[in-house]
Formats: sequence, structure tokens, C-alpha cells
Amino acid sequence: MKMNKLLAGVAAAALMGGAASAQIEIYQGPTDAPDLSGAPFGTGNLVFASELDLDGVTVPLEFDVGAATGTQWATGANVEGLLEVTFSGGVLDRSLDDDDIEPASGAASCTDALLSVDSDGAAGQNTVTFRIADLQVCDEAQSALNGDENFVFAFPVILDGTDVSVSMTLTRASNGNVIATDTWESSSNNGATDEALIDQASALAFSTATGTATVATGASFTTFSDSTLGAAQVAAAASVLLADGSAVVDGDMDDAALFCTFDNVTGLEQDGHSFGGFANAATDEASNPVTFAATGLAASTSGTLVLSPLTGADAAPIRAQDVFCSGSVSWDTASGLSDTSIPSFFIGRIRREGVQSGLFEWTGDSFAATRSVFRITGLGATAPSASVILTNSTNDMDGEYDITLSTPNNGEVILTNSDIASAVGGAFGRADVQIALHDSALGGAVIRRLLVGTNGTLTDFGNENDDGDSNAPTAPQANDGLGGSN
Repeated sequence: MKMNKLLAGVAAAALMGGAASAQIEIYQGPTDAPDLSGAPFGTGNLVFASELDLDGVTVPLEFDVGAATGTQWATGANVEGLLEVTFSGGVLDRSLDDDDIEPASGAASCTDALLSVDSDGAAGQNTVTFRIADLQVCDEAQSALNGDENFVFAFPVILDGTDVSVSMTLTRASNGNVIATDTWESSSNNGATDEALIDQASALAFSTATGTATVATGASFTTFSDSTLGAAQVAAAASVLLADGSAVVDGDMDDAALFCTFDNVTGLEQDGHSFGGFANAATDEASNPVTFAATGLAASTSGTLVLSPLTGADAAPIRAQDVFCSGSVSWDTASGLSDTSIPSFFIGRIRREGVQSGLFEWTGDSFAATRSVFRITGLGATAPSASVILTNSTNDMDGEYDITLSTPNNGEVILTNSDIASAVGGAFGRADVQIALHDSALGGAVIRRLLVGTNGTLTDFGNENDDGDSNAPTAPQANDGLGGSN
């Protein structure tokens, strides 16, 4: 026996059941189920917005029934059958009658007279038994049908907010012997855990793209050579439904806000940044995080975050850092949707022109038992300006700090963890360290780390000094790979 359902879009094979070892299959649903007046849900998979409270929402459950594709029930002539349908997650909105079950379109012999409600099916119940007066007559393996379905039924269910599942059992009316049985399950329908018939997904389609803003080496790092970070867009998700069965649309959005947080606002005009369709709502140039808001939305809204530096007497060196944002979207009251939260996401990196290493993880300060030695090669006759960037410091000393390099010896400079601790201004414990060389002409510079143990052992960390995931930044962006190996 096969059941095609409208509320899940996953095709499934059958379980074997009953003395006749007949099969039930569940597919995406029929187009000719009895019309449920006032239900604009249509056919196909129903995915409701996760921001919607489904408790009390009425939806149609619609199925078609027949022998498994290419087979028949083979019960013999003049055998009455009973199809018991039981569901969880709600109750019937009204009492069912014989008009709620009918032959499938194209069924030549199975007629309305052979199909009826036998028992249960009253408003407030969660079970109904249909009677099929002649199983053999209503068991037509016709390739013209969707598979081999022979009759269809539908009923409106008031949801209670819990998962909705359904089971069906076909028996002989005369003796109760089971012909076939099945429940809606996962995509393979091969005995896996039951799966809910109604899915939910966020009403919001939120997308982002990352970018890198570059601080120019000239003017003491107070200006950008490229001030563009990443982008973001808010829009209604496709094919996600409201309680009345209509799809969520962009016009259902009301307000949207993005909150972007900077590790260090030095040199940045926080109330001067722009974000396309999201207006900057910062109250002053030092606001952090910065709120970008879009109100009265009627369409999808997007923007690219473009940074603004302080100018004139307020200009100051802009620090390298990763920028993260979060946000929220509120929906029109009539939609019935609660607010959608946008979790923190990485929108881009501010970096200075020049060479910046990947992460040297778990670098210790001058009190660490092991000593980190950083070898920088490929330099010119004079040392470039440089900085060290700490993240995940165990002593809460994250940030970018200027560091003075010694005069290169044959293009090479050595830094130690003690040098870094001095630049930071104290013991930082352990941290993930990046080294930045602020000279755009140093494309061939290479930065490596060696580790010296207390017993004189030495390691070059193997893969850490190769471009790749082992030396990737903590932010969700691949290792920049600038300046060759790290």
C-alpha cells in the first residue's frame, strides 16, 4: 500500500507488514485530494516558519493510498478492508464524512460508493478508520496514476505545537488480519526513526560575504587604501509558510538591525561608516558596537560595510583587527512571526599594507617554559615598522601592539617571546600571535617560528610553517598566505 503525503517532501520506501507481506510507500502528495475549503496550502512539502507558534494552527493532511508501485494487495474478490489512520501532534478540526475520501483521478473501477468513514473521525479526535468495500476493485495497478494510488483522503488538523506523525494499518474487515502497515519515517523509510510530517525553517534568508579593508602604510596608518569590508543581505526565505498557508515575502519584514563590533576603534570614525541600505545609527565617533538599521522594509535589503577613518587632528593609526557583526529582524505584526536573531558572523578583516603572518598558536610570554623564536627573512637593509597582534590571550591582553625590529642582518631579523612581551607591556600568558610587517614592498618576506625547549630541543612546528589550515586565523577566513610561508 502506498501513501503520498503533502506535508513532507521526502520520498520513502516501504516497511513490510502483515500476513500478505504487502508494502506501503509514502511519497510527495496527490494533486487530487478532496478540496479543503479555505486551505490555500496547495500541494507539495509544507515548511512553516520557525518563528511561528504552530500551536492552534489548522493545516490539511492529505494522502493517496494504493498498493506499492507495480504490485497489488492480492486479497481476492469481495474482501472488505479497514484503513485505520492515527496521527499525533494535533486533533481533527471537524468531523469527517464520506466526502473526505474519494477515488484517485484515473481510477477506473474504484468509486465513491466503495469508500466511506467506518468509525472515529470526530472533531477533537486523532484517529479515523475508512472502509473500502472491495479491496480488489480498489486495487488498480495503473501506470497512468501517480504510482498506483487508487483513492485519496484529506482532513484538517489543529496542531498542538508538537511533532506531527502518522501511522496507517490496512486490515481485513472480516477477521482483523493485517494486510499492510507503515508509519511516516525518514527519507529512506526503511525502519529509521519516525520523522515529523511538518517541517519548520527560518523565515529569514540571511547571506553574507567577507572582505578585507587595507590600511595604507603612508600617513602613519591613518588612511585606507581600500576601506571596504564584507556585505550582508536580509530577505524572506523562499517557500516558507505563514499560518494561513501563504508564503513569507520580503514585505513581511518590518525592521532589521546589524550590530558590528570592533576590537579597537582607534583611528576609526564609527558614526561615519556606511552599510548600503542599513543606516548608521551610531551616536558618536567612538560608538562600539555600531548599529546599522533598516526600518519600514518593503523589499530585501543589502549593503557593503565601508569604513571611515578619522581625519585632521583626530587622525590616529588604525589597528589591524577582525570585525564581527550580529543582528535581528522584526516582522510585521500581521505575519504572526516572532523576531529573528542573527548570530555573530565574521564580516571582514582590517589589515595594514605589507606582510601579515598566519596564527602562531599558543605562543608563551617570557615566563613560559618553552621559548618561541621568530625568524623573519627577506627584508631589506632597514627594518620595516611592525606590530604583533594577540588573540585568545590567557591574560586578557588581546590587541595590536607596535614592536621595534632590529636592523636586519643579511635581510634577517630574530624576535623572541620576550621581545613580544616587552611590546605588549607585560606578561600576556599564552596567546595566538600574528606578526605584521608594514611595508607594501615586502612581498617576499617569510616569517617562521622555532620553539626551544628547556632541555635544548628545537622544533620548527612542521606544518605550522606551511600555508594551510594548520596556521589559519581564528576568524572564519582562510590563512591569507601573504609573504610565502608563515
